Amino acid sequence: MSYKKLLSGDRKSFVREVYNEMDDNAMANTHGRESKKVYFLQLVEGNEELSENEKRYCREKYIYKFELHNAVYKLGEPRNVTNVKQQDIPINIVKGVLVYIYRAFLILGHLVMK
Repeated sequence: MSYKKLLSGDRKSFVREVYNEMDDNAMANTHGRESKKVYFLQLVEGNEELSENEKRYCREKYIYKFELHNAVYKLGEPRNVTNVKQQDIPINIVKGVLVYIYRAFLILGHLVMK
């Protein structure tokens, strides 16, 4: 998780404490997950004790956990992916992914045979 790299060592515990306080505050003052998310993000932006990197850490951590919870418990609104066009994905990326998968199967097949 890349958001963990945003904190410096000497302020980690302070930022985690502030994060937990804002999370508790958002939980106590809102109803529903979406409104809690909006309120939490407003608290982060309004917090003057945190640097920009620390605010970014709090935002990214919250959104990561929010989306993970959505995925695990199948919550939230389904995303519409029918508008994706074939030309949106460059062909060299598709070829690279296919080559990577092919090599992975070759390696797995070689390991299974031994």
